[in-house]
Amino acid sequence: MNKKNKIVISMILSILIIVFSLILKNEKAFQTTSNVVSSSKIEWGIKRNNNHEQPDLGKENRELIDK
Repeated sequence: MNKKNKIVISMILSILIIVFSLILKNEKAFQTTSNVVSSSKIEWGIKRNNNHEQPDLGKENRELIDK
């Protein structure tokens, strides 16, 4: 191997290490935020009434809005 090839290989390895470390850092950041944000499914719809009042949101949705 000549000197030019060694330099190119070392540059490629350096770039790969940097990219890999950035990917790991982003995954850790996502893991810490995923503890705060729930990925549970929230269903909603219109609950009609004849009293012309605000529709009932349900217990879970009311708690979520209050938070």
